[in-house]
Amino acid sequence: SMADESCAACKKVVGNEFLRAMGKLYHGECLVCSVCKLNLQTEPFLPRDGQPFCRTCYAKEFGQRCSRCNEPIQPDATGTVTSVEALGKHWHQNCWHCSACQQPFHRGTERVGVYSVEGMPFCEQHAKEQVAKQRAA
Repeated sequence: SMADESCAACKKVVGNEFLRAMGKLYHGECLVCSVCKLNLQTEPFLPRDGQPFCRTCYAKEFGQRCSRCNEPIQPDATGTVTSVEALGKHWHQNCWHCSACQQPFHRGTERVGVYSVEGMPFCEQHAKEQVAKQRAA
């Protein structure tokens, strides 16, 4: 029976109270994030190479980093990552704006033109200013 099988983490017999995760059996207290050891019985977690990770550690270890703030781009509670992939980089939705005036590139359904100057995004007006500054330098 399942109760005689051993816990994937501590290798002791699981007994009657166990969790099934990633196709293995665990004692509730043994299912923890492989980095920060947060107990994952009631937390959403993400598997990687057969190891469980809490969302925060997963994002730090394997996630994309935002090109503006350099913080990890975290999945939300449903595991969905909302980020913008542009200019060959990744950006938090809130960080995707003109590097000079912070005007967001998405306003409702209207999309504002994005101009890349040295790999950073600018609105049209500020892109022209940046280019003019560079030419003057």
